[in-house]
Amino acid sequence: MRRLSFTAAIYSPQLRRVTEELVQACHQRRLQVIPWTVNAPADAARLQALQVDGLITDYPDMVKTE
Repeated sequence: MRRLSFTAAIYSPQLRRVTEELVQACHQRRLQVIPWTVNAPADAARLQALQVDGLITDYPDMVKTE
């Protein structure tokens, strides 16, 4: 983050890199976490439980929202 010449608002990592610690660290820095490409329901459920801010997917109808 320090190497960027601007302040980012969103971090969009590959879904396998997302951990509880990563989400917490990003949220402490006021960064939204929106992982890609989430195409399996089990991955979507895991990431939603980690409280990511959104998902990038090829199948938006697969993800249930509250």
